[in-house]
Amino acid sequence: MKYPKLYVIIMMISFFAVTVFLNFAGRNDYSEVERRELAEFPDLNADAYMDGSYFKGITIWFSDTVPMRDSLTTLALAAEDCKGIRLKTGEEEISFHGVSVINEDNSESVPEEYAVSEDKPASNDKIAADTSVTSGNAADEAGRTEIPAVSEDGTAGEAQAAEGQGTALPAHTNDTISDNVAAPSDDFTSAANGIIVTGDGANTRAIMMYGGSTDVTTRYAQTANHYKELMPELNVFVMVIPTSVSYYCPQAALAYTGSQLKQINNVQAHLNDDVYGIDVYTILGEHRDEPIYLRTDHHWAPLGAYYAASKLAEAAGVDFLDISEYDENVVHGYVGSMYAYAKDIRISSNPEDFVYYVPKNVTLKTTYTNYRLDSSWNVAGEAEPSEGSFFIKYPDGSGGAYCTFMGGDAKITRVETSTDNGRRLLILKDSYGNALPAFLFGSFEEVHVIDSRYFTHNIQDYIAEYGITDLLFANNAFHASTGATVRAYEKYLTQDRAVSENKTEE
Repeated sequence: MKYPKLYVIIMMISFFAVTVFLNFAGRNDYSEVERRELAEFPDLNADAYMDGSYFKGITIWFSDTVPMRDSLTTLALAAEDCKGIRLKTGEEEISFHGVSVINEDNSESVPEEYAVSEDKPASNDKIAADTSVTSGNAADEAGRTEIPAVSEDGTAGEAQAAEGQGTALPAHTNDTISDNVAAPSDDFTSAANGIIVTGDGANTRAIMMYGGSTDVTTRYAQTANHYKELMPELNVFVMVIPTSVSYYCPQAALAYTGSQLKQINNVQAHLNDDVYGIDVYTILGEHRDEPIYLRTDHHWAPLGAYYAASKLAEAAGVDFLDISEYDENVVHGYVGSMYAYAKDIRISSNPEDFVYYVPKNVTLKTTYTNYRLDSSWNVAGEAEPSEGSFFIKYPDGSGGAYCTFMGGDAKITRVETSTDNGRRLLILKDSYGNALPAFLFGSFEEVHVIDSRYFTHNIQDYIAEYGITDLLFANNAFHASTGATVRAYEKYLTQDRAVSENKTEE
């Protein structure tokens, strides 16, 4: 080598600079790109020192919290994006991430990380398909179904038909929902899980492809029926929420998704006459030109939840606050979960506004019972109930803004409102259901929220204890098609009624 000394000097300076950078530059404890908490520096104790776990923990912390982790990850994703599969249709370019086309024999080849089964929903909510079927529902002779009267002590009593005792629900039918909006074709009964990214600029949208099982959605409806059979005084509503693929999937990508409407109609068809199927597919389709779904996240937007909540209020026969009776709040520069899922640089390059709504003239008292989770996301303990705010304010640019509502999923939430009508609603939900309660505080005097993944009590006991009058199953189409969701709801009816031995202070 012509200049060996210069080379050695340059290399020594480079290694020294990298060493200083890695040891003294600032380290974050949260990754916005990966939407997760980073490793914590381990606590030193005798056992950890002797078994070597302390030093292993330091190694994990050192690599997981490397300075500028998000910037380096973004750079790596940009390089990875160059290898993506793209389809150009006219002026539109579609990027495909982990999807596979369904063959004529309805078989498919799916990458393991995207595989759909009845046990695995298509999205990770821990952060986290059109047939003509008619149920032939019939109401009572008056065209109405009675709800339980509420006694003076606030508990739900027997249904009363007498004038002035209780309120009757509007007449309803669980009929087939017609497809009057753009939706995927009905050529497929299942589909590969995966993500497409379409559009450009402010029109860029990431869409999760759908695959659903008719057997599972049938069981989902039957589970709701079982709740009603066991608790006949309870008003039971079922709201299967379509995701963005039902309204925004490009024509060229229809072969990669199943029909959510088919599965929603299958749920409708299997609900008993006394269980209310809430059609939100139609009203969301009517407002598809509004920002009812997030472009960079797998969730819907709060505005979509507003329209869906209006249909529940209509079915329940309760008042409903117009959107003008809310204060609008905006988190600018929001990039949601789909960036981490799809690793497509177009998503992060085109952030959106996260807009949520807080009621102006309703006072709230929110009580949380938080769960402590282990490394496998299983409930490991439960804190004592504590008061907090239902709405959590996130700064501009925060990727966690969807957690504005209750701060997340792993908890039981009870909201006492200034509404005085004797109606108490319990929402059984996945993370889509988090956006619903905000629009129902003017409709119910209490709103309780329980997630389909984190509940350790007996649901019948809970309903009796709090005098619940109305129960809503609110799940997106993926979770309503997931066997684990159905089994969890079934388990809630029979599981251990005493969890005090697992309680721990948070």
